[in-house]
Amino acid sequence: MELSPKTSRALDACYDAVIMPSRWTAALDELAHSLGAQGCLIVPHEINDREYGVVWSTECWKVQDVYLRNRDWIKPTIEPRADPYVRR
Repeated sequence: MELSPKTSRALDACYDAVIMPSRWTAALDELAHSLGAQGCLIVPHEINDREYGVVWSTECWKVQDVYLRNRDWIKPTIEPRADPYVRR
């Protein structure tokens, strides 16, 4: 599969960010833009094992804000079922 020049440059920016971690946000912004995505992030297997934890593009902060504001659709599944047994 042939990569577009934009995507190729964005991947090069990601390789550069491995050496200079302060460039991760800009590199991921460029990668998301080149792929037509709203944002992108890198999540390590163990966040505590990585010095920088989760690395986000700028737009991911906006997506996270919308997610957190609209979390009311998430319903707990264990608590309501266990509640009658806990409150005896």
